[in-house]
Amino acid sequence: MAEPDTHAALEQACAQEIAALHAAFQAWLGLPAGGQMTRFDAAFEPGFHLITPEGKLLDRAAVLEFLSAGCGTRGRDFRIEVEDVRLLHAAPPFALMHYIERQWLFGDETARRSTALMRLGPEGPRWLHVQETRIARGR
Repeated sequence: MAEPDTHAALEQACAQEIAALHAAFQAWLGLPAGGQMTRFDAAFEPGFHLITPEGKLLDRAAVLEFLSAGCGTRGRDFRIEVEDVRLLHAAPPFALMHYIERQWLFGDETARRSTALMRLGPEGPRWLHVQETRIARGR
């Protein structure tokens, strides 16, 4: 069994990556030329998959294609915040993380509860899998 300090370090590194990647999403989708695709390419493992709130399964290529096409499409007022970031399970170098993602687009707020399977390597945390579930308004 891993030492508690190892779990804390794993949780901290993954939590920082969750916040940083969502800040990059906000900049990329909200502003024209909001960054570089290399940030996203480096974040996702080759076998990465995303299950959207609607239940659609997207592979890494589809997620990167969506991001590439989406640069600047959501406007300057687009905002993303993450909250309730926490470790659900650790099996170093793997971590199962939880977070809530809130988005504001054209004055409309949406929220989703997400779980992310991540691997901590020498290059930092990398994303293996994400599942998103829409949170009903008022919750």
